Amino acid sequence: MYFRKKTSGGRVYLQIAESRRVGGGVRQRVIATLGRLDSLPADVLFLGHGHPQRNREYLHRMQDLLTALVQRVDSAVGAGATKEETEKAVTLADWKQTLAGDDRALQGGFDAVFVQPAVGRAWQQAKGEPDDTQPSP
Repeated sequence: MYFRKKTSGGRVYLQIAESRRVGGGVRQRVIATLGRLDSLPADVLFLGHGHPQRNREYLHRMQDLLTALVQRVDSAVGAGATKEETEKAVTLADWKQTLAGDDRALQGGFDAVFVQPAVGRAWQQAKGEPDDTQPSP
């Protein structure tokens, strides 16, 4: 089992899900929806890295980043772009500047740790391909 974020109607929900291999493919099943991510009752958010967040500004910024990623990849897929074409076209340069500024090390980290894997996985999702990064039960 794992946590995942699901966007529906412009809102982001936190879910507990599991993946299983079925007939050569991967099927996901939602165990429970815990609620809208931005409305979960918490005074402090621990987002898996960095400092604890005591307000929701960072959370909203990350939601906006993920929304931009999905919209841009969906647009590329809708135009018939291959995965490689999408990876070249969707650089999120505006977000890199916003989050990393002129710091070359942070820019490289943003590209390597976020953009490269995220664009590829978003392309798979937009094409309806199974997420092969989730562990099998």
